[in-house]
Order: sequence, then structure tokens, then C-alpha cells
Amino acid sequence: MLKHGIPEEKIVTIGSSRHDCLVNVSDAEVKSMRAKLGVANDSAMVLLASAYQLKTYNDYSNPELQRSMKRAVFVPADNSLGICLVVKPQPSENMRETRSLVETNKNIIFV
Repeated sequence: MLKHGIPEEKIVTIGSSRHDCLVNVSDAEVKSMRAKLGVANDSAMVLLASAYQLKTYNDYSNPELQRSMKRAVFVPADNSLGICLVVKPQPSENMRETRSLVETNKNIIFV
């Protein structure tokens, strides 16, 4: 992100880095998956393991919050050079709703 001009103070690390070491993928597997998905070798490939909002949760959380979070990821990814966002939806997720948050799908692949 720094190489793309994003100021360091605007970058926030999120997620569960303690699990990063659980994934050990060979170079051959990476090359094969990039080819299968059509991701150029010179593009950064970012995975978003997406989540869903059940209507029964609406009493306890704001569903618009999750949609705005997804848009906050999708819009810059879709409009940035040198990146491919791979979205892996949760099986219970409403994919039609999630896809509707993406403008052009230039740099986003749903798997």
C-alpha cells in the first residue's frame, strides 16, 4: 500500500496474523491458481474471506455497516492498478447482494 502512495498513518493492520503461518503454499500451487483465475503474475493478489449478515442479526447489528465495509474494500480494489481482489464468499452469503456492491469487476474475482 505504501508503494501505491497510501500514507502510513492511514494503514491499519487487521485480521488474525497468528494464523498466517498455517498456510504454506508452494510456488507451483500459486502459479497454477493465478493461471486458473487469470491473475497476472505482476499483480498483487489479495484474498477477502467474505462474511454474511442474517436478517435475524439485524436487531443486534446494522446490516449497512457490513455493506459499507465491503464497499470500502471493493471500490479501491476495483479502481487500482496492479491488484486483484479474490473474494471467497461465506456459503450462506447472498452473493447477488455482495456482487451488487462492486461497480465494474475489473480487478475483482468471486470464487
